[in-house]
Amino acid sequence: MNYKKSLYLSAFALASLLLSCGGSKKKDIVISDDITVIEIPGPDKSIIAEDILDPATVEMVALETTPESLITTISKMYYLEERYYVLDGNLTMVMMFDKGGKYLGKIHNLGKGPREYIQISYFDVDPVARKVLLADGFSGKIFVLDRDLNIEKIVKPAVRPSNIPAYRDGKFLQGQPYPHLRNMSDAAYKRSDAIVMDSSGTIIKSLIPAECDDENSFYPSDMAIAYEKDGTILMIPGFSNIIYETSSDLESVEPKYYLDFKMKDYKLIDYSNYNKLVKDKQQATFILSDLFDEGYVFTGNSIYNTDNHLFVEYGKNRLYCAYDKVNKKSKTFFMGFYKGLTAPSGDVAMFAVANNISGASGDRMFFNMPVWLWKIQVPADHSTLLQEVSDSIHKMDENANPVILSFKIKEFK
Repeated sequence: MNYKKSLYLSAFALASLLLSCGGSKKKDIVISDDITVIEIPGPDKSIIAEDILDPATVEMVALETTPESLITTISKMYYLEERYYVLDGNLTMVMMFDKGGKYLGKIHNLGKGPREYIQISYFDVDPVARKVLLADGFSGKIFVLDRDLNIEKIVKPAVRPSNIPAYRDGKFLQGQPYPHLRNMSDAAYKRSDAIVMDSSGTIIKSLIPAECDDENSFYPSDMAIAYEKDGTILMIPGFSNIIYETSSDLESVEPKYYLDFKMKDYKLIDYSNYNKLVKDKQQATFILSDLFDEGYVFTGNSIYNTDNHLFVEYGKNRLYCAYDKVNKKSKTFFMGFYKGLTAPSGDVAMFAVANNISGASGDRMFFNMPVWLWKIQVPADHSTLLQEVSDSIHKMDENANPVILSFKIKEFK
């Protein structure tokens, strides 16, 4: 819902909103008419996959299986201009398929040479520039590829690269790099949730001030991003309750959504309490999973944006809040499997699909499904909503590449 409080959150007022990590819980913020407030209710465990995904709109694409295109896992996927770009994190490669699933090529430049990477730490596809962007946190390189996966540019920036969602007009956008800026002398860049760099990798602008300004704090460095069809970029720093919108030219940023946390049975992790919770522990990834089991949730892991819906993940156990932009309504639910669930409700095939969300584009959400896993989870003749899809998958070799299923999202009435 949209609503207006007594004051306004502007670029000037934003500075007072961003409190330090050691402070108390965030104060009530002030909302302008330009900011949409999304209420985050407690999860409704009665919601099943077919309440969110419209099975009548399902489309299936079987990714071609060849000796050159074998996929072990789909770590991340983008769909742009009738092409699928698939990251296999295990094999450290990005593969490309056409809209029908035909294999078109890949990049697999693993090594320590000047045109090689040690690891693909981050992978994005900029829909405006039509570029594939890879960041290698180990070698410190950014790779700019054309839509055919040919290397156009390699940059070693002043800071260790992380999320690189855009390269436009000779400028890079980098999300939440501040764990690597602590030794910088320039205070303007030292604590920032997003920066802009020129084509050589030199920092030229701090775009989003850091919500956490304590240099001694420990926190994850991931930032969730999504693209709008007008070319703007949605960004939510880890543990933040604000989703920012960066202009298409990377020159400005404004808060677009405020996440109003209303989960009564869960506790929100933010910058004010995270360091206290993990004070005597070392491995943040496992700590966050443990905290989720203890009733804590957090933002920043992933967001998915379609034309009419926005999905925000709370934690890494597939707890999502989905917001219908047209009807101004939100729902919180578990997408697929989660701890403590013993049996699926509703159509078993829809339940299995929902566990493997991969991305969003246009009016559709995409899910990847390993063939061998489908055959285990979805018995033959056991789906009422996706029986034709299920029959097709059951006829495939269990060692075949995953299939991609996409759906439109139902309206929230």
